[in-house]
Amino acid sequence: MKRVFWGALIVFLSGVCQAQSVGLWERIPVLDSPMAATASKKPSYVMLNEKLVKPTVFTSLQVGDSGAAVRCCLRVDNLVEVKLSDLLTEYKDDPDSIDHFKKNRGWKHIYSANFVDKARQNRYMRALTKGESDPTEAAPYSSVVVAGELSGVEGVPKEFSIEGHNISTSVKRAGEGLEYKLKVDGKAVSLYEDPFPD
Repeated sequence: MKRVFWGALIVFLSGVCQAQSVGLWERIPVLDSPMAATASKKPSYVMLNEKLVKPTVFTSLQVGDSGAAVRCCLRVDNLVEVKLSDLLTEYKDDPDSIDHFKKNRGWKHIYSANFVDKARQNRYMRALTKGESDPTEAAPYSSVVVAGELSGVEGVPKEFSIEGHNISTSVKRAGEGLEYKLKVDGKAVSLYEDPFPD
């Protein structure tokens, strides 16, 4: 009987304790029509290396040579994964965005994300979201994301800790896009992001 209990407990804990997730945040407005310069919908998606097993907050990192600017934060509440095919259908009138999503690499799972409440956002995130209700503000935005909340800082060095996990970041040009090299508790993760057209 004890063996059954401990076995069930281990299975339960393994489901609650998820691996530290990193990936790309894509906030790409859905154009109102194929030739429009306006967008009424501005969804956010995170493309992650690890499957989520519980609602999770993510910090956005604009990675540079000496560290990263912090934009806090995003949250994933809905653990139902978004299929890439459904995502491409949503952007069917925007071939540049379709191409962007298809060429991003290093991710395995896609989730819909939302901004945390304004009280938890730092000033960089508030500046980014200032025009959310303005359909003429239709520029896309993307960055690296790491699971965890860094609400009290505006930047981090190349090596930092977040909620007990050690993270290091670097970025370099790779063809036309950017390649991010991260280490998460010593485990290497590589992400490639295709550029947006000028």
